[in-house]
Amino acid sequence: MAGWRFITSVLLAMAVPWTALAENHISSGDWPQFRGRFAAGVADGQNPPLSWNVDTGADVHWKTAIPGLGHASPVILGNNVFVVTAVGSDPTPRLRVGLYGDIAPVENEESQSWQLYCLSKHDGRILWERTL
Repeated sequence: MAGWRFITSVLLAMAVPWTALAENHISSGDWPQFRGRFAAGVADGQNPPLSWNVDTGADVHWKTAIPGLGHASPVILGNNVFVVTAVGSDPTPRLRVGLYGDIAPVENEESQSWQLYCLSKHDGRILWERTL
């Protein structure tokens, strides 16, 4: 049992510096997880618009049609935006919520295909897609 404790300690000691190195490679313009770096909800050095209008295009730099319904936070790393979506067999999917808008699971027997898209941060062009 003591041997496993030693091995675990060594692995943790090796992992901590690698984690620190990985964190140093994240630039201030990256958004690596939900709510951004450290899940703080702060985008240091960024100047996002305070309002926008999708219909008129005011302060909308680009938009890209992504099939299915995705509710995950996008991830921004370097010049790439990563988006996950669930694509079903219904050609016009709609959000299904529980009773009174409850977020409880809703029965859905439709088969789903999870897709990962990589978009260009500059123009929204789809660079590649993968089925997960």
